[in-house]
Amino acid sequence: MPTSIKDQDYAIRDFDKLLKACKAVGVKAKTLQEEIHRCVTSSGWHYSEHRNATVFNPIVNALPDGVRVERIKDYCNFHYGVVWNEADSTFKKDKDWTGEIFAMTDEKGKVILADGKPIMDIGFYRENKWFDHKVERLSPDMLIKKAIEALTRKMQGNPEIVKTQRVGAMGAAYDLVNTMNDMGLTATPATQPKKSKKVA
Repeated sequence: MPTSIKDQDYAIRDFDKLLKACKAVGVKAKTLQEEIHRCVTSSGWHYSEHRNATVFNPIVNALPDGVRVERIKDYCNFHYGVVWNEADSTFKKDKDWTGEIFAMTDEKGKVILADGKPIMDIGFYRENKWFDHKVERLSPDMLIKKAIEALTRKMQGNPEIVKTQRVGAMGAAYDLVNTMNDMGLTATPATQPKKSKKVA
């Protein structure tokens, strides 16, 4: 039973008005999603500068559970390498994260620095929205592809990084190619041994 007869007026009984109200909510929801994304991206920038994972806490704590908070948490983990700790209700650095925060590069692919540090490519994160993020949307082979592409971008135009790489990393790549060949997946033939000596 309603607590008051006035509660009966809560429902929009005119169908045309209901449609109009639904469209208005859709516009507001889209605007809200964009505003949330700007806060998330801005938090990502602060994290790239100061490496304090708790910078993501305010936007998550400010949202009600119904605003797909779990998707935002997963997005932050996927793109920024921070993980939500339920016990402490805070973000922390994900020690198992193998990705990277993408930096701006010049036309030659060299990372642009400011005060000796890479500048986060805000445009990339602005375009990759949290509300379009799909949990576990990438298959393992695509994750490998992204990791290799990220390493390639990091190495391009920066020979000093190449000098710090160990031959073991290349050995792992050759292992992958050899395995694909063994499975008949038509990979480019590997010409290096599967195990290589490490370079100091």
